Amino acid sequence: IARELGDDTLVASTLSSIGNAFQAAGRSEEALEYYEQAIALVANLGPSRSHAVFLENSAVSLRTLERHAEALDHYERAATMYRTVGSTADEATAVRGAARSLKALIGVLRWQQVVFKQDHREAILELGREALGVLDARDYPQQRAAAISAILADGGTVEDNVFDGLLDRSPD
Repeated sequence: IARELGDDTLVASTLSSIGNAFQAAGRSEEALEYYEQAIALVANLGPSRSHAVFLENSAVSLRTLERHAEALDHYERAATMYRTVGSTADEATAVRGAARSLKALIGVLRWQQVVFKQDHREAILELGREALGVLDARDYPQQRAAAISAILADGGTVEDNVFDGLLDRSPD
């Protein structure tokens, strides 16, 4: 009916709801297909909370599928859109999702360091900077402090942590 009425936003919401059902059933790949269709339908309609929700939903599926770089991109786009439409609480949720995706990317790089003896120290440090930059850009001092704590907890002690260089900026 929504298609017949030409209401792309309603069609996109319906597609996203179908995606939610697939995601809840643990079928993230199928969920992602529906979220991508929803995003495509509203892409030319300008920023909206609905569009941001579709981006964030797709980010959850991407993270579940361990496609962390793509998830990060979707979370960041969602956070920016939430900010544009004035939805501060939703923006904070998307920023936390972006931080989790960054942490997962860092974990993958650390695993590669151990297993393949690849030196990803600079890449890990850059991802850490990016995580803190996302939080700084949005003025989230408490989340920034929590991110530093999580990074340290995940990576070991301050003395042997790859993020030592980030600690010269004290949390607010």
